[in-house]
Amino acid sequence: MGRLLVQSSSILLISAIGVSTFQLASGLVAPRTTLYDRENSGGMTLTLTDYSFNLGTQHNYNDRARSVCAVGIWIYYDDTSYSKDGRGGIHYVNNPNSETYCINLGDGVKGKVTSVKYGGHSSGLSVSTFTLFEYDWFQGASEEKITVDKSRLTTRNVSHKSLIITGPSSWTVYEGYDYTLASKCLSVSGRSVLLTDISSVGIRHNSLRSVRKGCTTKSDETIYLDSSPITGNKFLVNSTVTF
Repeated sequence: MGRLLVQSSSILLISAIGVSTFQLASGLVAPRTTLYDRENSGGMTLTLTDYSFNLGTQHNYNDRARSVCAVGIWIYYDDTSYSKDGRGGIHYVNNPNSETYCINLGDGVKGKVTSVKYGGHSSGLSVSTFTLFEYDWFQGASEEKITVDKSRLTTRNVSHKSLIITGPSSWTVYEGYDYTLASKCLSVSGRSVLLTDISSVGIRHNSLRSVRKGCTTKSDETIYLDSSPITGNKFLVNSTVTF
C-alpha cells in the first residue's frame, strides 16, 4: 500500500513504483492513459484518449501493457471488445485528479491487456454521468451512458450488472419504464462511484428500466454510495488509496 503525505491542496503518493504528485482537479480534465510494456512505467508506450476495442488491430499493442499511468477512470481488459462475454480479467484506475496516477497492473491483466476504455464523460469526471454495463466489473461490448433522464433503458435488452457514476449528481433508478414501479435513490458524495456488481447495494441484476437525474422524496429507498478506491483488480482486489 502506498503512503500519503498531504500538504495544502497537493497529495504526494509514495508507492512501490515511484512518487506521483496529485493536484485536486478543478474544472474539466479530459481522460487520458499511457500504457507501458514494462513495469514501473518503462519501455515502449501507447497513449490513449478514447476507447480501443482491440489494441492489436488498432494500435499493434496487444498483450503488451504491464504498467499504466492514468487521469480519470480507465478500465483495462484482457479480452477484445471490453471482455464481451463477461469472463475476462479486469484492472481499473479511478484517478479524480489532474495529475497522472501510475501503477503496475495486477496479475490478472499484466501483459494481457487487449482492450481499454474510460469511464464517465469525455470532458472529465466533473460531468454527471450514469453508465450501466452488461456484466460485472464493467464488462461487455455494450454499455448505456446517460447524462439526462432516460425513460426507457436500452442496453442489450436491458442487461446490466455493474455501474459507474461520475459528477455531483445523484440518480433515481426505477424497475418500470417511464419512472414507475419500485425506485431507489443512489446518493453520491460528488466523487466517482464504481459498482463492480450492483447487487452489492441491493439492486437486482437486469432489473432497471428507467433512470432519472437527481433524487426526490418519493423514492422508496435511499442508498448512500461511498467514493470508490483508486484502483482495483478483478482477480485480486487491490484497493490502495481512496481520495
